[in-house]
Amino acid sequence: MEGTPEEADLRDSGLEFVSPIELSLRVVRQRETFWVGAVVKVSVVLECARCLKRYKEDLEAEFKIVVRRGGGPLPGWDEEDMKLVPPDAEDVDITQEVHDFVLLSVPMKPLCSEGCKGLCPVCGADLNEEECGCRRERIDPRWEALTKIAL
Repeated sequence: MEGTPEEADLRDSGLEFVSPIELSLRVVRQRETFWVGAVVKVSVVLECARCLKRYKEDLEAEFKIVVRRGGGPLPGWDEEDMKLVPPDAEDVDITQEVHDFVLLSVPMKPLCSEGCKGLCPVCGADLNEEECGCRRERIDPRWEALTKIAL
């Protein structure tokens, strides 16, 4: 299935989406209990935490929930992983779960690549594109006098 960020209540998430949200579901029924496995895929534009360049990131999240029609929670299951619905329910809304897992799949420190060198802290040059020649070795001012001692 495909959906839009608006359908998953993600329009105010601060993310820039470049693809529809893809949702794959696998449902196994056991009487009034439904075991739902889901995979959510979407592409977004993020800003690298090191060099500040924008880049495309493919996000993927998997989650499982148990849907019970009528009755209480299953023993041994956390209620956060369950949806209890009335016995006559025809549909189950998992919009909140899709919303939550898309946001949880965004990296805390987005990087355009593992080898990103970032920006020079002295002149701001992008070290992925050029070597700036700045001296990046900082000496604590309290120890600077020791550098003048001739040995």
